Amino acid sequence: MIVRIDRTAGIGRRLEQNPLITARDVKPSMPGLEVVSAFNAATAQLDGETILLLRVAERPRSDIDPPPGAMTLDLDGPHPVLRPLPTGYTKHDVIGMCFLDTSATKPRVVVAYIPKDLPGLDLRDPRSIRYRNGTGVLGVINEGYTDYLAQMSHLRVARSTDGVKFTVDETPAVAPNVDVEEYGVEDPRCTFLNAQPRRDRLHRRRPPDHLAASRYRGIRGRGPAHHPDRRNFLHHVRVGLALGHHHQSRDDA
Repeated sequence: MIVRIDRTAGIGRRLEQNPLITARDVKPSMPGLEVVSAFNAATAQLDGETILLLRVAERPRSDIDPPPGAMTLDLDGPHPVLRPLPTGYTKHDVIGMCFLDTSATKPRVVVAYIPKDLPGLDLRDPRSIRYRNGTGVLGVINEGYTDYLAQMSHLRVARSTDGVKFTVDETPAVAPNVDVEEYGVEDPRCTFLNAQPRRDRLHRRRPPDHLAASRYRGIRGRGPAHHPDRRNFLHHVRVGLALGHHHQSRDDA
């Protein structure tokens, strides 16, 4: 017996215009970065607008030499430490890595340049930077390797009045700003709670937060929504959107 499925029925339909937001449509959050992907959006309809909360992945540009005053990372301790990059390195000699510096009063993302000839460096997987600590610290874990992501994600808002043509905000709506978000924030989710829209975002070591934002123009954290092992955070948007995200850290990358 052959069962034929009517794929035209259901709760959604594909628009003939097939609107897509690509990396080319998103402005990098910093001059030294390039956007490599925009995907996995949370969606909401608010005040006549279709709102997308995009996961935007960025990585350091590989087509430019390290600028004056460039930094590198000392990876031999239990935690990376920023150090000045010695002079003389070109774009061919280093690989860039996004590093969340939480040592300052206001955490910031820094592009660190790792020399490719660093002993213990493994660059076979383009998605990650693996380093085997030569001092023996953490040597029994993961065959002595620590994994770092070659990319870092944040969340960006895109808006549309017709659901076809979207305008992407030029700056992140939610960016990593605490140590447990050292690999970025990603994978937003959105739903209505108590007649108010809410969204989640994910880190990788802490549970999802709860955020709040008025028409996605102002967002504040509301705290964990799940046990940390679930790796989800709930945030709340002032008009009522609940959004979640996933956060990433080295501990479970």
